Formats: sequence, C-alpha cells, structure tokens
Amino acid sequence: MGMKTALKAALLGAIACSISTQAIAADSFRDKYFTVAGYFYDPDDERGTDREGGGADVAFGFQLSGPFFAELRAFGVVFENGVGGGADNYNGGFGADLQYLIGKRGQFSAFGLVGAAFAYNDANAAYPDEGVFQANAGIGILSRALTASDIRLRIEARGIYEDYLGGVEDYRIGAGIEIPLDPAEIVVREVGAPVVQQAPVEKPDDYPPRPVDTDHDGVLDNFDVCPGTLPGTRVDRSGCALPEQNVTLQGVHFELDSARLTPGSLAILDQAAAALKGQPDIKVRIAGHTDSLGSALYNEKLSMARAKSVREYLQSHQGIDPRRLSVIGYGEAQPVGSNETEAGRAKNRRVEFELQGHGASPK
Repeated sequence: MGMKTALKAALLGAIACSISTQAIAADSFRDKYFTVAGYFYDPDDERGTDREGGGADVAFGFQLSGPFFAELRAFGVVFENGVGGGADNYNGGFGADLQYLIGKRGQFSAFGLVGAAFAYNDANAAYPDEGVFQANAGIGILSRALTASDIRLRIEARGIYEDYLGGVEDYRIGAGIEIPLDPAEIVVREVGAPVVQQAPVEKPDDYPPRPVDTDHDGVLDNFDVCPGTLPGTRVDRSGCALPEQNVTLQGVHFELDSARLTPGSLAILDQAAAALKGQPDIKVRIAGHTDSLGSALYNEKLSMARAKSVREYLQSHQGIDPRRLSVIGYGEAQPVGSNETEAGRAKNRRVEFELQGHGASPK
C-alpha cells in the first residue's frame, strides 16, 4: 500500500529528527501543554463496517528544542457497524508523536507531525481482538490565545496506518483545545501610595488660575479629555493617545533572570492602568524585550514571561479587561541601543505598550 510505505518512511525520519534534537543545547524555559480533542474517523473498509466512527484523545506535550515538540497521547475510537447489542468495533491505545511547529504557540501557527502507537482492537465476533503497531502522520493549525490563560483552539487531520488484518488505513479530522501548563510566575507586593501635603498657594483675586498640564502631554487640563497620559505618548488635540504607536514603560523592571516585577515597578503600572481606564477604546499588546546576553531562545522566552507578568498585574490588580490585553515576546530581536555597552543593554531591557484601536476620545 502506498500510504503504508510513506508512513513507515515518515516514522523513520521522525526518529532521526528526535535523536538529532538532543544535540541542541537545552534551555530552562520549556513550553508544556495539555490537549483534549474529539475526532471524526473514516475507517478502512477492511474493518468490516461502512460507517464512520468517532473518538477522542488526550495528550501531554513539551518542547524538545526550537520548533520540535514531543506529544505523549492516549486515544479511543468507536467504529459503528449498525449491529445492536454492543457489537461495535472498538480501538484504543497510547503512543508518541514528534511535532514540527511553524510559528509560535500563543499566535496563529501551523504544524506537521508523525508518530507511532500501540493500538488494541476489540472487534465483533467476525474479526479478531488484537494489539498491533500503529503509525500516523498529519497536519494542523493552532489559533491565537483565546483567553487570558492562553488557551487556544487546535484543528488537525491525520492519516493512520495500522498493522491489523494485514494492514488498514484510516483517516481522521477533529478539533480540541490546548492548555499551557507553564504560566508566567509573578510576585506582587502591595505598596501604599505616598500622601503628599501641598501647601496652600495664595493667589490674587484679580487673576484667574494659571492653566496647567498635569500629565505633560501638551494639552492643558481644562481641555484634556484623557488625563493621566503615560510619558512619551503621542496624543490628539483632546489629549487622548493616538493608536498604532509604541510607548516604553519607563521604570518597569524585573528581578535578575526572572519575570518577577520589582516593587518600584508597580507605581508605573498603576499609572498605566489609569491611562487605560481613561481611554477604554484603546487595546494594548504588551511587548517584552531583552538585551543580547544569553541565547536567543532563552531571551525570547524570558521576554514573553515578563510581558505576561505585566498583563497579569493589570488584569488581576487593576481590573483591566483581559480582552484589551495581549502579549508578545521579541527577545533580543528589536534593540534600541548598542548591546556592546551596559548603557545600551539597559535601554534594550524594556517593556512597551503597542497601542491598537481606533483611538476615539471617550464620550
């Protein structure tokens, strides 16, 4: 059978790729996730049924290196044959897949996979009950994160060869969800806001109060519809932030090689939350950046974890709607200073707001 030959060749290739990935340096950040999915099966006619089947599987996945992931799964299938009294054909087992990811988890991406499994067939009286070798290959897609905890939709299709009844070929297509198991760790300490006593200022009764621009955005307070603008933000004539711009959160820092926010960062994030509440039409992508010290993969994971820490604080401690916040980690890919000097590296270690939305002033 043509499919049998192709699947065996793909399986051998998967084993070779899996071995070669072990030579690549490991990193302390590893993507881990859990999947659960349901599937529609088109079985081989040799199984003795001309009816479709249904099944489900669960899997635990983890990153090997770069775009390569391993998935350990268990599955079960029922092939309907139209005979009553519990005479359907049942198939279940467990196996392992090697996945190659095109893109990044948490963003829209695609993947290909090959795998092998042990499958046990519990058939009706006309066919043998037997445990056999199974090989499969498939393709699929992953959606962007659908929730604040990064749950995403997974759709895939597979061709399956099974060494049963001399060899059968089944096909399946289905969908499920993928749940990440390594959310960013964050330690938050409550810091009371300082109370500033302002001495009364005597003003002559003959003169009106002098106009002020409290948030220094270039729009006087009596005309500013969106007070509390973050420093460095471009605004319109009403004092509201314009969309499609990047704003660096000056003063937001983390502990060394960690996604834990320093206590001094929380006041800056409180100001950022106030600006977001004052302009609810703006959506924000929180972008993490690092310097070039360490591997590129490590820095990418660290920048993503730090962006998630900022999102978690804004959502959990300031009540910002999670639908307005998304995250991305650029690692060392977008420097704003030289990585050859300490001053330049300090500039590159930053968190930015990528402002999105139509930027209309609130009513």
